[in-house]
Amino acid sequence: MVYTVGKVSGCHINPAVTFGLAVTKRFPWREVPLYWASQVVGAIAGALAIWASFGDRIFDLGAGAGVVDFNGAVTSWGSAMFIEALGTAILMFTILGIVDTRSPEGWAGLVIGLVVVAIIITVGPVTNASINPARGLGPLLISDLNGGFHNWTEQLFAYIPANLVGAGVAAFAYDLVATPRIGSPPIQAAVTEPDRADSYEPITTP
Repeated sequence: MVYTVGKVSGCHINPAVTFGLAVTKRFPWREVPLYWASQVVGAIAGALAIWASFGDRIFDLGAGAGVVDFNGAVTSWGSAMFIEALGTAILMFTILGIVDTRSPEGWAGLVIGLVVVAIIITVGPVTNASINPARGLGPLLISDLNGGFHNWTEQLFAYIPANLVGAGVAAFAYDLVATPRIGSPPIQAAVTEPDRADSYEPITTP
């Protein structure tokens, strides 16, 4: 998707990424509602496509249709929110790094995709790795409408806040560490010895 629609819209496809870009003034706030709405609509369409492909049996598979969930008996809310925030932050940090004009061109899609896979492998066993509010809401809505698994409380008060906070913190962190440092005084003046030749009196012989 990065390689196909990235040139058209930037291919955020993640409300948390859009939020991270907006809070660091990389993206205009006036366009955020349209992007968020489009992302959620796309996630709902994706969940409908899963339903159309596999039928009602997806709702009988525990948290079916791709609904994200964490087991409160073994994972606290704090832990779930922390790991979701951390996973989203890693994604946001990677995105900003690879699309930086100082980075090699043409690698964004591959690098971002591989990082998403790595995050899912590590975060997935704990929270099913949402790292994207739209990805969480789409399957949850379709599952709920069909009498399947639903956990709106977790989604609204754990996943979404953690994803937004993680992306926002990562965006500010990237600006902090990746902005070129301007020395004062300039580095050349700081390391260059002044020419003192004119300050010496010439040696004369009698």
